[in-house]
Amino acid sequence: MNPESGFDSLQRSSLSLVDDVGVVFFDDRKIYRAISEASCPQVRVLFECGLVERLVTAGLIPPTAISKKSIAEWPMVVEHERIQPVLYPYEWSPEMLRSAALCVLAVNEVANEYGYELKDAHPYNVVFDRSRPLYVDFGSIVQRASNAAWRAEEEFVDRYYYMLKLVERGFDSIYKHAFLLCGTGLSGIDLAMVTNRGYHLLGRGVTRKVLKAISIYKNGPLTPESVIRARIPNPLLAGFATFFLRTRGLPFRRLKYASLRKKILSLNLTRKSMWSGYHHEAGFYDEAGEIKLTPRMEWVARTAERLSPVSILELAGNQGILSRSLAKVKGVRQVVCTDYDPHAIDQLLLRSKPGDNVFMGCFDFMVDARESLTRERAARLRSDLVIALAVTHHLTLSQQFSLYSVLKTISSYTRKHVIVEFMPLGLWDGKSAPPIPSWYNEEWFAREFEKFFTVLERVQLEENRIAYLGAVLPASEPR
Repeated sequence: MNPESGFDSLQRSSLSLVDDVGVVFFDDRKIYRAISEASCPQVRVLFECGLVERLVTAGLIPPTAISKKSIAEWPMVVEHERIQPVLYPYEWSPEMLRSAALCVLAVNEVANEYGYELKDAHPYNVVFDRSRPLYVDFGSIVQRASNAAWRAEEEFVDRYYYMLKLVERGFDSIYKHAFLLCGTGLSGIDLAMVTNRGYHLLGRGVTRKVLKAISIYKNGPLTPESVIRARIPNPLLAGFATFFLRTRGLPFRRLKYASLRKKILSLNLTRKSMWSGYHHEAGFYDEAGEIKLTPRMEWVARTAERLSPVSILELAGNQGILSRSLAKVKGVRQVVCTDYDPHAIDQLLLRSKPGDNVFMGCFDFMVDARESLTRERAARLRSDLVIALAVTHHLTLSQQFSLYSVLKTISSYTRKHVIVEFMPLGLWDGKSAPPIPSWYNEEWFAREFEKFFTVLERVQLEENRIAYLGAVLPASEPR
């Protein structure tokens, strides 16, 4: 780094692994893409031709400009507005993935008008700025190889359309884990065999050959002649194959954006789950569809206003009724609403309005071995105030988690304060409840709570809801 350039505090992105355009760095405010000397001409053209301005104006990429600053050894630096926090594809609900897919299609369609296309189409190239998806892999915009094909179409269909098809078919668990292991989702063969019974009956070997043939046919204009001749030793047959694959107007080859967009929009992702309709059914909306908080939630909102947090994280926030209201509290810059139910987060996305300052993520904050080992997500989403309402009784009574582990996990997400509810009647639904174990009482809850937090306030909000407001202990280890 060059200290005189003001970039001495930059960090290199751990996700900047394969990028022939340059290297990605970041600080608290911006993302900086250091451009290699070989890529400088093509990058300048992207700005000069008007493509970058068009994408920014359309709200498809973050504000982007050639930086006046420099990084040693790199002849050009492009800077982007940094979106924080980042919620990764394995933390997206199905509607978030659908929204991201439509964003990628729109970016590629606009790029085509200027003679460019996206060479990569995986979801890790998209981030959500609140409820709005933005394409962020600037280095993926390259000159179009052929007017008859899109080099990333197959990747796009696998990573978006077929992943959403999994949800439509009810494979929620496969969908939830698909982007976690390596970030690229499932292989085309796996997706085909899961979502299409015909391929399942054909078997893996035959399916691989069929998909390969389809890929070669659809991407014929992009296939180098040397590759064709390497696959077909006979010169006469290789020449015929080359001619055939280069022929224009062959059926089922030309990409039709309207058709692909329609297929994605037509997928039925709506499913009734245990909690997906909770906020709607519980009367949190008035007749005009506006949010109507209960007295209990109004207390939380008033308490948040009194605490003056800059950032708020709601765990198990369902459709985000409270989060959307907290986003309007004076001084709050960032609210993140999370829930383990993908269909509840779907509703949050679909009901969000342009002015709602709410990020959203779909994950179970307790059932995640990777997070238990790394605490990466806790560090990424750490906020001034963490709210966990009406969830500890489910975790301790239904799922058998120790209260110690639940509160320890909650404490890892906060810098300053928490609001956690204790449900003295246990799993009571307003009419009845299973028997409550002898150890389940408020004394037990308070004792465990004070291992991680100083109790600032205890308020009985309803018959079965007692709110504990706490300040996180300064020590790294609980009492």
